[in-house]
Amino acid sequence: MTGFLAAALVAIAVAIVVGAVVFRWQRAIAALRVLRRVGWGYVIAIVILAVIYVWRDGGL
Repeated sequence: MTGFLAAALVAIAVAIVVGAVVFRWQRAIAALRVLRRVGWGYVIAIVILAVIYVWRDGGL
């Protein structure tokens, strides 16, 4: 089930990128913008969690 869900998410992301880049659909461009913001939020959250874990464990 997890593999199917991951494959579905990848297929949706590819469809959005193709729609935005190849066909210039405005809805796909807006969705890609949202996905970029969500991705940056995810990266920032991972960095913040890493800093918290390093700080909690006493540093490097």
